Amino acid sequence: MRKLLGIFTAGALLFAIAGTAQAKVIGWRGTLDLALGTLEPVRATNGAIDSLILNGSAGVGHLNQFSIVSPNRITGGATVPLTDPELSPLVSLRGNMILGTGVIGNISGGAISTQVLTPNTLPVGGSFKLCIIFMGCPSYIPVPLTTNGTRGVGIGGLITINGFGKAGIKISAINNPWTIHTAVIASIPTANGFAVTTSSVFGFAHGPQSATSSTANASGVVQLVTPVRVITTLAGTTPLFAILRIHFIPEPGTFLLFGSGVVAMGIAGRRRVKKN
Repeated sequence: MRKLLGIFTAGALLFAIAGTAQAKVIGWRGTLDLALGTLEPVRATNGAIDSLILNGSAGVGHLNQFSIVSPNRITGGATVPLTDPELSPLVSLRGNMILGTGVIGNISGGAISTQVLTPNTLPVGGSFKLCIIFMGCPSYIPVPLTTNGTRGVGIGGLITINGFGKAGIKISAINNPWTIHTAVIASIPTANGFAVTTSSVFGFAHGPQSATSSTANASGVVQLVTPVRVITTLAGTTPLFAILRIHFIPEPGTFLLFGSGVVAMGIAGRRRVKKN
């Protein structure tokens, strides 16, 4: 009986250790999109399971903040054709993205802050090209996603570019910090110069079965969004959004730890049965 009690105690201890690891350090996968309106986004993904730190978590339920500590875990890019005639003469968007490191906070279960997640930052490196006239992109306006590590996507601030020399096309990228609420770009003039439109994307944080009080559990999901208002002397205002989705998953080490405990319990149980 004492041996059996010891086995169950060891199993409970292993389970508790696994739960603690899940509360503070957890595996994740993610995607990073650069989306222009409702068009197909330029997407980058992380190619392998990585770890992030759930600093300030109250157990495995509420999520207060998370930290990405390994750089360049989401990388990639693509070219997306721009089929909206109102975007003419822009014909495609070509981008490459690299997720940096940083801390995102002001998340706490269902009581999420109504403010944007500033001054916390999670910068996105890389650049995008607004391709002009030709689909192959021989003519384009290059725009860095961040500059000098002080402003850009995931940080906020203004980036200005002069394309094709001093007398060429000018562009401004007005960036905002990440939010888990709604990112809106309003008052976008249409081609006729009269009507205006509003473009928006939505962020969120929830756990399994969409419960807002268990975001820090495995299967919890956080979606961060940030608007970038792109203004050019060639094509007016273009709404651009960065969308970062992070899905928490158990780390292989946690599975191994719990699995080894289960195997040990099974072997000990079989020995006891044979002895009896």
